[in-house]
Amino acid sequence: MENPKKKKVIWIDHNIDNDENKYTYEEFTNSLPEFDIIKCKSVKETFDFIEKNYEDFKFKLFYVIVSGTLSEEFFNEYVKKTLEIHILCATIIYCSEKHRKMNEFKPFYLDNFLNPGKVTDSSFFVIEYIKSIECKYYLDSNELNIKQKKDKEEEENKEKAKNKNDNEFAAEFTYVNDLGTMAYPIIISKYINCTLIEKEEFGALQEEYVKAFPKLKHLFKPS
Repeated sequence: MENPKKKKVIWIDHNIDNDENKYTYEEFTNSLPEFDIIKCKSVKETFDFIEKNYEDFKFKLFYVIVSGTLSEEFFNEYVKKTLEIHILCATIIYCSEKHRKMNEFKPFYLDNFLNPGKVTDSSFFVIEYIKSIECKYYLDSNELNIKQKKDKEEEENKEKAKNKNDNEFAAEFTYVNDLGTMAYPIIISKYINCTLIEKEEFGALQEEYVKAFPKLKHLFKPS
């Protein structure tokens, strides 16, 4: 029985009830006690369930774990449904290593709206992705203190690594036949530098959105 107060995770797989997935389901439920793990065998069953329980999904972020074989069908249907109903999900494709490599060549793989969780063959990575919090404004004070301490440690480790790399830096030269050979990397580097958003700027943008639309803050996660 689903708990309407719990966050939702929908797991879609043709073979959802085979022995391996039964074991993985137990792993998911034990590792994600604050979530309802809803099992579906098809894309149609998934959206039938969402529409039947629409109030539990309307304007609320939920997670979708979809198998590699059903991923393309799911994304095609999801795009259509978002034009009809107000839903937003964070998806991750969970499949075998063989299917993982196949899905990494599909167009939705690099789409941050359709597939922010990308593709994995690890149940551990699925759990870590669902538990991850990308916006600090969802944390209570105790969780925030823990996260800030962790972030500080990560920054210190990055700074140490950077200093180490700076000390070990050495010039590297490459021979080119003409100026045209140099043009592509120069243009690409300038494009990347002008389009990336700084972490602090992104955090400030999220904070402004949360202040302006507090009732919709769940829509700003994942970013």
